[in-house]
Amino acid sequence: MKVENYDQRGIKFQHPSPLHDRRVLVFLEGISLGRMAAEVDLSWCRFTRAGQYTSGGRFVQLVGQSA
Repeated sequence: MKVENYDQRGIKFQHPSPLHDRRVLVFLEGISLGRMAAEVDLSWCRFTRAGQYTSGGRFVQLVGQSA
């Protein structure tokens, strides 16, 4: 998975194959972010010309976070 964009409301990411569920658990890690897991309600998915899928949705709840 490659994150394209995220903010406090939602996330947009690329993935190699279709996702069959409407809710996913996303794990993010970054220097300023620390480690975070969040439940995401997916609202859209697009197939790109590069053979990848791009999906996005809103964060439902924060599952865990550590520094």
